[in-house]
Amino acid sequence: MVEMAIALPVFMVLVMGVFTMGTVYNHQLALNTAARDGARLAAVGQPDDVVRNQVQAITPNLNHDPSRFGVLLTRTSNSVVCEVEYTEKVGVPILSLLFNNKKLKARAEHRYETDFIDR
Repeated sequence: MVEMAIALPVFMVLVMGVFTMGTVYNHQLALNTAARDGARLAAVGQPDDVVRNQVQAITPNLNHDPSRFGVLLTRTSNSVVCEVEYTEKVGVPILSLLFNNKKLKARAEHRYETDFIDR
């Protein structure tokens, strides 16, 4: 019983760490996908508001509060860059020391599509 009392808290922290890392990784993958798709949309001439709405639609499991979630579009003469940033909040007390308020970022760049209309 004593061994269980010592080992169980350590085991539970490890299990919660695995779940937390999985969630953070899932959020990072969602940001990568959203940045890539946002850059593609902007490259075919979509307005910034449409791109931002689509990026938010691609990431429904993230909190879209402006203090935690942001989309930045930078257009140059021949390409567009879509940057998505999200501030991660962790609810597990011990693990929040490592992961709380961690900024996750994704960036994608695409050249403009000059011939995107079917003829």
